[in-house]
Amino acid sequence: MRSVIASHAVVGVLLGLGSIVPREPAPIAADCDSPAVEIQLGQDVRSAIRATTRPYPATATYYCVVVPAGTRRVTMTLGGMTTDLDLYVGHGSIRTVQGVDLSAGQNYQWKSNDFGTGDERVVIERPQAGTYYIEIASYEGAGSNFTFRAIAG
Repeated sequence: MRSVIASHAVVGVLLGLGSIVPREPAPIAADCDSPAVEIQLGQDVRSAIRATTRPYPATATYYCVVVPAGTRRVTMTLGGMTTDLDLYVGHGSIRTVQGVDLSAGQNYQWKSNDFGTGDERVVIERPQAGTYYIEIASYEGAGSNFTFRAIAG
């Protein structure tokens, strides 16, 4: 006979011998600030930024990902571009990445904005638990497909 025991701290399966075998916790649901789209750690995102002559933030797209407590490292990579896209990351609020004038050389918590179409990468060692916001921006408004991924390791 198997029973499921649930508390706010532990979810497991009670076996006939009385031991609890922990289950993998469900991903923590993010309550992303608009206009960010929630993604999961390890999820490949294949998308695009459309070419535009409109000013920033029309040249950007946003995601958020929840990083659980105890994560050793988060690596975020942006690749597959045909134009210069940049990667900006902040913790806790969309305001940590959105609304900053890229041309003014503003500082971000984490960024990878190398010139050209090479992959961009941000590594966060011993990240604080919580919601991280990602901005992928085309500095000059050029359009491009891209692949983005955030992995824990």
